[in-house]
Amino acid sequence: MTSAEDFRREMGEPDESFERCVLSTLTKLKQEEVEPVKKKISMGFALAAVLTLLVATALAAGSWGIANYLREKGLEPAAHKLVTEVPQKQEMSDLADVTVDELLIDGGKVYLSMTVRPKKEKTLMIPKVENLAVPGGMAALNNPDYDATMSVRAFAESKGFENIVGVTLEEGAFFEQLNNAVYQVLEDGTLRCLLEYSYAGGEAFPEERLWCTMNVLLLKYREDDVKPDHVRISKTEYVHLQLEVPLNISRETRRSRAADAHGIDGFGKTIEYVTMTPVEDGSVQLTMMINRDVWKKNDFHFFAAALMDASGKQLCRLDMGMSNMILSGKELWYGVIPAGHAQTALKDTVTIQLQEREGLLWQERDTYTYTLE
Repeated sequence: MTSAEDFRREMGEPDESFERCVLSTLTKLKQEEVEPVKKKISMGFALAAVLTLLVATALAAGSWGIANYLREKGLEPAAHKLVTEVPQKQEMSDLADVTVDELLIDGGKVYLSMTVRPKKEKTLMIPKVENLAVPGGMAALNNPDYDATMSVRAFAESKGFENIVGVTLEEGAFFEQLNNAVYQVLEDGTLRCLLEYSYAGGEAFPEERLWCTMNVLLLKYREDDVKPDHVRISKTEYVHLQLEVPLNISRETRRSRAADAHGIDGFGKTIEYVTMTPVEDGSVQLTMMINRDVWKKNDFHFFAAALMDASGKQLCRLDMGMSNMILSGKELWYGVIPAGHAQTALKDTVTIQLQEREGLLWQERDTYTYTLE
């Protein structure tokens, strides 16, 4: 079990702004306990507020993102790599631009980092609330410099925001139960969301892309809302987000360097990169990222790939499968190198020959050498 000393050693000494924020929060909570005109706030609430500040400061101490979130929970990705380039497409919205910045599928969990940026100035994006005026509405946000006991409306007025939009992350066709969420508001009103979902998808190779959808509900609250029991909504939008999610990118995957991008018969960068991923049974997963637009110009028919040794001798031929990635304009071609040739496939330098069938025979098309990082 992690001790308080371990936590302090990991996070370092608190800075002056954090100490000031915690002391201010505790002072205000204490005043609210003793003043008869105010509702008494329990010590449990006070502790929750302080813990929120601790978590917020921990996130602020490092960089925002999935890696930092896992680190704060004492976790490391079990097998797979963090994806920082997620092909995506958003339907038009009058209220916000929604962007998935990072994604990690690891075991039975999906971790997703997302930014919801307002389209109009002086607009505050916040997690959906039931009452803008209730004290403590800001406690849902992990911002160490903000007063967690303030209502959302009071905070918005103090920062000069004229509009408030609530954000709800709806379950899509790919994500399942939302287990945890961390939110942070930036100075311009942008909302950053770090979400942890359950995932019961397949674990099998190859590294492929799963097309999925995600719905984000945006609620613009009315400026004249004075009712204590609920909020009034002036505009509702569902933002439909389409994603191509890379699956099963192992931490052991070795990818070719950018300088090794190759063309086929002079069509540059047809093959953007190749990867080699060791599999539990001893075999190696070969994938090739193909630029579909460039490939089509060359009318290149479906092919096989062969692993070659240093002398140019063919070691094995792979019948390649294909995943079509619509949003990114790519195709992922993949095959399995037998365990007997795994050592060659995972060397720092590998040679791959592309072959095309002519009648009953396979003919050499191009041979490329890659340096694996």
